[in-house]
Amino acid sequence: TIPRNANMLYVMLVGGGGAGGRPTPGAATAGGGGGGSGGVTHGILLTNALPKQLYVHVGRGGVGTAGGTGAGTAGTAGGATGLMPYAAPSGTIAAANVILLANGGGGGAVATTAGAAAAVFALTAGIWAGSLASWVAYAGRIGATGSATNGTASTALATLPLTGGGGGGGSSNGTGGNQTGAGVFVTVSGGASGAGANAGNGGHGYELKQPFGAVGGAGGGGTNGSTGQSGGTGGNGA
Repeated sequence: TIPRNANMLYVMLVGGGGAGGRPTPGAATAGGGGGGSGGVTHGILLTNALPKQLYVHVGRGGVGTAGGTGAGTAGTAGGATGLMPYAAPSGTIAAANVILLANGGGGGAVATTAGAAAAVFALTAGIWAGSLASWVAYAGRIGATGSATNGTASTALATLPLTGGGGGGGSSNGTGGNQTGAGVFVTVSGGASGAGANAGNGGHGYELKQPFGAVGGAGGGGTNGSTGQSGGTGGNGA
């Protein structure tokens, strides 16, 4: 509900992050790619052109992939976060229902390839933005790539105050890619390498409230065993 006597409304939307991928276990296997981060959209709206209530559909993070001995599984993409002038039918986000939107990040691939950065919001995805909002939007950040050795790290504050997931370590006993800290962000370590199924999980991501920012999870360690580790779940949007 819009506060009484408010003349303008500021909003910031963040799309859900993509999940990391899990490779097919075995010899000479590269680690899965880290999921991409969601995009960010800021908007200023005149309240006299809006209904009294607005609705926010918060994009969920991509679903993490389960460990196992079978074929690898790519991480799923994160959901979009949308601001709407009325409740969307069945919770769907369609261009005709949307004022502003922040897209979700792509899921990491089975081997090596990172999840795509979320695309920039465009008017074709939110028709009402053309008449109701002044806005600016930013693409998300790509995830880090997996490797046959050590997974690639992702670095905070390289562009946005968001990061994609770290890359997974490979079967050559590689370590998972870190989330390398910068400024107010601290480093999150990737998983340790290990023989058999003893590789370590990457550290969890985290969120800052003031100033707002979020860091994805670090990559999991590589193993030369027959059981692949799980791919991490993406963070929810905001």
